[in-house]
Amino acid sequence: MEVPVDWDRPDGPKLTISIARHKATGTTEERIGSLFWNPGGPGVEAVSSSIELWKSMSENMRKRFDLVSMDPRGVGKSQPDLSACDGVILTTKANWPVDWKAMAEVSMDEAAKLNRKCQEKTPNAGFVGTWQVVRDLDALRAAVGDRKLTYLGVSYGSRIGYTYALTFPDRVRALVLNGEVGPDNNKLINPVGPDQAMQVFAKAQPGAWKKFEKTLAHLEKSTLPGGEQPITRARQHRDRTRTQGPGRLPRRVDLDRESDVERMVQEAQQRASLEGGYNALDAYSRCSGFTLERKPIPGNEQVSTDVKALLGNSTFDPQTPYAPAPDITCPGPAAGMTPPK
Repeated sequence: MEVPVDWDRPDGPKLTISIARHKATGTTEERIGSLFWNPGGPGVEAVSSSIELWKSMSENMRKRFDLVSMDPRGVGKSQPDLSACDGVILTTKANWPVDWKAMAEVSMDEAAKLNRKCQEKTPNAGFVGTWQVVRDLDALRAAVGDRKLTYLGVSYGSRIGYTYALTFPDRVRALVLNGEVGPDNNKLINPVGPDQAMQVFAKAQPGAWKKFEKTLAHLEKSTLPGGEQPITRARQHRDRTRTQGPGRLPRRVDLDRESDVERMVQEAQQRASLEGGYNALDAYSRCSGFTLERKPIPGNEQVSTDVKALLGNSTFDPQTPYAPAPDITCPGPAAGMTPPK
């Protein structure tokens, strides 16, 4: 499918979006319409994943809905080519304690180098954000002949779903959003997830947690054989090489502000785990040096809609924790999007 590079300039240059459709098996009377979906990431291919989803759908669902998949801009075979936007942001050593200010400054410098390279090699990099993607989705909805959108979004796919609802509230039939990424467009990921998961483990398995803490206390004072590398507390989390894959570019484009070292340090210091701290750095450094034109997605405070949606969040999920789910009300429970219990 061909769409404008920039929907603010619909008659301007075009790019190609990869799509796929599995047709409903039922009769004309049984068929309701199309089910559109996105599996998240950002950067996960919907087109190549659609076969497994189609197989997993119930017979009744396959009778009633076509399954329509679209790879967002820069993902899979969808343009633009974002290969120049791929690279390492920061290799984080799991050392404890951590100089978060020094780590934040390094994180910003590395992100800035990558973003400068990305912008130099890919002039259209600023046009891959969710603001553009929801308009691609609306064009696809119209192209298949559906009057209103029926949509399933997982993780980052939930951001596409609620942004579509905020942008085109009168064109939504039904939304199912799972593993929501909160709509506060100043947060790219939720850094509290790993800490929540650790707390759940501690409460559920107090005996195992005590043994874990005893082991950590021992590792503070000594080392244990560990193959080529000795095991110390520094390795309670594995060393992480954090990459900015091209499909994750929307996380930079969706923001409406530059990175903030002080905010990064503040967020990192509040986390009980190294993973949570590094996630905070990851979240607040991604936009460093990114200067191309961007179109931030609307926040709850900007648009009101009475669209109803089914939201699902796991209280044990370290990547898309329960905390953001109540924030996806549009703008609150009275408006129709009710937080899960």
